[in-house]
Amino acid sequence: MLSTPLTRRIGPRVTLTDSNYQGAYFAVRPEDALASGIAAYDSNGGVQAVGATAGYLRQLTPRWGFYSYAKYDRLVGEPADSPLVERFGEVDQFSGGVALTYTFGKQGR
Repeated sequence: MLSTPLTRRIGPRVTLTDSNYQGAYFAVRPEDALASGIAAYDSNGGVQAVGATAGYLRQLTPRWGFYSYAKYDRLVGEPADSPLVERFGEVDQFSGGVALTYTFGKQGR
């Protein structure tokens, strides 16, 4: 009979990003600002968000498993101050997901 290992993970999270990432998602170039009416904005790298994650993994068979998670992030610093977030988004970010997992390769005995 298969024992069904269960893994739960709950904890804080911090997201660090570089200037290329923050520039792509939070900055507004001057030429885009003129065309859109949104204020120009530059975003450097650093802390993007802080939050918490809860995850659950249950192995159903030696190869098959079930995974789910829920995540909360709050944008902080320059990303939170971006005019794109103010106009189109929210500083509070929620996400979650479920997955069926499969392990390839030889199984230990």
